[in-house]
Amino acid sequence: MAQHGRSHARMTRRGSTDPRAITSQRRLVEALTAVVKAEGFGAASVTRIARDAGLSRSGFYEQFASVDELALFILDDLILEIGALDLEARTVRGAKGQAVSEFALELILQSVFEHGELYEHLLLSEGAGGTVARAINGFARGARPIIAISQPQWPEARIDLMASSIGGLIVSGVMHAFSTGQPSTAHDLARELVSFMPPWLFYADDRAATTDSEQPTSSSLRASHSGDAGPGEVHADRTN
Repeated sequence: MAQHGRSHARMTRRGSTDPRAITSQRRLVEALTAVVKAEGFGAASVTRIARDAGLSRSGFYEQFASVDELALFILDDLILEIGALDLEARTVRGAKGQAVSEFALELILQSVFEHGELYEHLLLSEGAGGTVARAINGFARGARPIIAISQPQWPEARIDLMASSIGGLIVSGVMHAFSTGQPSTAHDLARELVSFMPPWLFYADDRAATTDSEQPTSSSLRASHSGDAGPGEVHADRTN
């Protein structure tokens, strides 16, 4: 009962705009990425991360149940941010949906590749089934609004199924790349994964277009994302 209460409190804090919670999350994210980069995932214990973030162990557990959950939070935040940029870029008349989505996916995968040891642990270690499912759900949440725009006549259940299928495709592709070393770059993996997706997913821009602005390019999408501190950025407007 007490554990359920703590779990509910964590979810409430993560969905809130409480500046104290946001600051604690940002510090924990920065501590985890720094430890993994310098010493590997094996050094990333709750005690070590909390200490480097200037928090107590209880302060860590107020925000996250485990190191793995903290790592998934980083990925979730990145997916939400890039997904929002992808969706916004598609509303510009004349935007090439496939190019925009391919580059948005490449930005996410670039961060995953740069922090390969962290995500390899999450996705390939023994007992990683629940983590894989959560990663798939994260990508599915990012894909769902785009599918809803592309296929407005579809029922909710079908949209959810397609979103989960795309999430599964992306996570499976990342796991394959980690296991085999191929494709070896985020750019190549993004291109391969997009080639497996249904073409209609990329051509909803005419229906969704709202302005006659200049076509967004990969550089403009990158510029929209470049103001952060990498995958450790936690945004105040993040919602679940």
